[in-house]
Amino acid sequence: MKVLPTPALGLVVAAMLAALMSSLASIFNSTSTLFTMDIWRHFQPGASEKELVFVGKIVTVFVAAVGMLWVFVLDSIATGLYIYTHKVMTCTNSIARARARTHTHTYL
Repeated sequence: MKVLPTPALGLVVAAMLAALMSSLASIFNSTSTLFTMDIWRHFQPGASEKELVFVGKIVTVFVAAVGMLWVFVLDSIATGLYIYTHKVMTCTNSIARARARTHTHTYL
């Protein structure tokens, strides 16, 4: 069954890849900036701009490597990504429900 003509399918795939690349670039940039400006400058207050840029690049490579390795970790889990995500969300929902119960008040 063909849903889209070939040129439109190529355009949709290109748009999805562009959105993925944009999201990844945003994550890498934010993580690098947070580490460099909030953590590295705290421990190295006299760091030059050149050193901060170098540290930012190293952090970006590190975060990208951890992300790629995380894919293999998720792939090696026998239950798969869907079950893993489901378990994480179930745990998060349980915590949220427990907090909601402690903050619920009964008004007469």
